[in-house]
Amino acid sequence: MARVTNEGPPLDMTMIHHSLSGDTTPVNGGVIIFRTGGECFTIYTMDKLYREIGERMKSIRSALKMTQAQVAEAAEIETSFYGHIERGANIPSLKTFVAIAAALKANPADLFPTRISKTDRLSETAIESILSDLSPSKKRLIVGIVKDIASGYNC
Repeated sequence: MARVTNEGPPLDMTMIHHSLSGDTTPVNGGVIIFRTGGECFTIYTMDKLYREIGERMKSIRSALKMTQAQVAEAAEIETSFYGHIERGANIPSLKTFVAIAAALKANPADLFPTRISKTDRLSETAIESILSDLSPSKKRLIVGIVKDIASGYNC
C-alpha cells in the first residue's frame, strides 16, 4: 500500500484512492498528488504547489546569480509579476511558465516538485556504469544490499 503524506488540509481518502494510478492527478479541484518515488505519494494543495515551484525558480535564479529583473526581462514579463510568481502569489500562463524556464536555462519539468534533479540523474548514470561491468550474481548481491538499506528509510 502506498504511503501518503498530506501537505494540506484533510482530504477524502476515497478520492485519493482513485487517483493513485497517475503521476499527477487533480483531486477535489484544489489538491494534486505527486508520485515522489516508489510507492510514496505527496499531496499538495495548489497554493503549496505554486509556492514550491516559485521556490525552485528562486533557487535556480540564485544559483545563476541573476536578479528577478534579469529573469523577468529575459522572459518578457514585469519584474513585479515575476516576484509574485516566485512567492507563489500569482500563477503564470503556460507560455509565461515556459519563458521563465528558458530564462532560467531550465527544463520546465524540473520546476515541479517530483522531477529528478540533474545531480540525481548523473548519480544514476554513474551507478549504471558501475553495475554494467559486474557479473549477474554480483548485481543481484548489490541490488539486495540496496533494498535492505532502502527498506530502513521512509519516503
